[in-house]
Amino acid sequence: MLLMASPLQGHMTPLLHLAHILFSKGFSITILHTLFSSPDPDSYPHFSFHAIPDGLSEAEASTLDAVHLTDLINTRCAHPLKECLPSLLSDSPQPVPCFISDAALHFTQPICDEFKLPRLVLRTGGASSFLVFASFPLLREKGYLPVQGPLLLLLFSYPFYQTPFFQTYIFVSDKKILCVGDFVDWLMQCWLESFSILYC
Repeated sequence: MLLMASPLQGHMTPLLHLAHILFSKGFSITILHTLFSSPDPDSYPHFSFHAIPDGLSEAEASTLDAVHLTDLINTRCAHPLKECLPSLLSDSPQPVPCFISDAALHFTQPICDEFKLPRLVLRTGGASSFLVFASFPLLREKGYLPVQGPLLLLLFSYPFYQTPFFQTYIFVSDKKILCVGDFVDWLMQCWLESFSILYC
């Protein structure tokens, strides 16, 4: 079984817990990880580890902007994963049943599609956050989003709307996404296109 987590805090631990469960059921486990914030293989002697070059500079790796860092990882890790996957699949003593990746690592879907490898998405945020995200398209369809008129002015008076996240564009794979709602719609589409979704 191949598993890959986002290197951000709160993402690796649930993936490793899932890996332990799968290992206890008889699966061999290979953890793919970025060089940035990589796990300690000595703590998990029953797993194989394979580093994926992320090309992050020290300044990029130390950023507090998790959205930008995730975008860099999605952009820079696609080619290295595509290069190493054939050898991981051929060196496996048994057929690899699937690739489990963090929901934030959307670059893994087209690569898994190319290799005809089923992909499962691991949502580390919990089922309740998924339901919130899943409701956005319906709220937009019914006209509740984007928020309009006086309510919009009230919302933008809150301090969190003054953060850089809400004042900048989000870039995903060279596509400019103009607002958080569009980003959420795009993210939901990525999750829905995956083979399945796991919650840990």
